[in-house]
Amino acid sequence: MPAKVPALNNPQNFRMEESPRAKAYFSKQSFTRVDKSMISELKEASRNSGGKNVRLCLHERPESTFHNMIILEHRGKYYRPHKHRRKHEIFHIIEGSMAIFLFGKDGSLAEIVRLGRNADLVLRISKGTYHCIMPLSDIVVYHESNPGPYLAKDNSIFPAWAPDCKDKFGVIKFRHKLLAAMRQPELQKNSRVG
Repeated sequence: MPAKVPALNNPQNFRMEESPRAKAYFSKQSFTRVDKSMISELKEASRNSGGKNVRLCLHERPESTFHNMIILEHRGKYYRPHKHRRKHEIFHIIEGSMAIFLFGKDGSLAEIVRLGRNADLVLRISKGTYHCIMPLSDIVVYHESNPGPYLAKDNSIFPAWAPDCKDKFGVIKFRHKLLAAMRQPELQKNSRVG
């Protein structure tokens, strides 16, 4: 019989950090398995925190040189376009579906990639590529990996053409633009990025 996956809320197994927008659990174990019961615990943690996003960090701390995370995010929230100067990212869908929008430097929409059970499963984005995600299902769970460490001030570069989260009207207008673009088949390619 396989060993039971450790409980997320056990402080011997995971250390929790919370911000206004998300909860992060950092593994304290020498190895960490993720199964369906762990995904259920992530969903419960999100429900118990009023619908916050939740991430299970398989790396030990933000300063780690490589980051592996299981991330749960909700439909309807705004994830501002950004790029990373020194790191690429890999997204691997686990549950639900999401769109990843890729932009030119001027904000022009270059491509839309759908990740989901009946779509692409993995996407690699090169450093310097503006992108944003949009969950298409009520919740989406995905695995993200990228080089560390996490540097709060220099982690993401936000373009002037993408509205700040505080600009409620700008966010609504921008999200409508992205949703409308999803109906344009020429933007939805199967080509690989990076």
